[in-house]
Amino acid sequence: MPTERRDGRRRHPHPDPRRAAVHGRPSPGTSPPSSPGLPEGQVPMFSPPRLRAYRHRRNLDPPTLALRAHIGLAALRAAEAGTHTPTPAQIARLAAALDCAAPELHTTAADPGDNAQYWAVIAATAPPMTPAEIAGTGAILRRIAQRSRAA
Repeated sequence: MPTERRDGRRRHPHPDPRRAAVHGRPSPGTSPPSSPGLPEGQVPMFSPPRLRAYRHRRNLDPPTLALRAHIGLAALRAAEAGTHTPTPAQIARLAAALDCAAPELHTTAADPGDNAQYWAVIAATAPPMTPAEIAGTGAILRRIAQRSRAA
């Protein structure tokens, strides 16, 4: 079924559902996939902060991750910046290179700049801390808070 474009011309959906899916668009007449555990109607979306967080937790720099995931460095940097959404195949390769499941690189919130997602992944994947490390971290955070209040 043709649709109107902004310039008034008609656009036809891709006739081959396999090619449409490859380009990251759902095929005509289908609904986007849903993930288990999500409320009905919510669709997982790629999360740039989660990708960055997993890359940082694995101590990988962008060129190394791009090489391991077999994607271009420019595509990886654009994905982390939120200016490009990787294809499902790229997300699967990124997840394999990061040693995590592909759904862990998704979120239901459409906020690519949400730093809370980044820190949630960092906290969830951080190794256990000793009481001395916890006290040291607390002291540093208190100093940062004091400086931000003074400024």
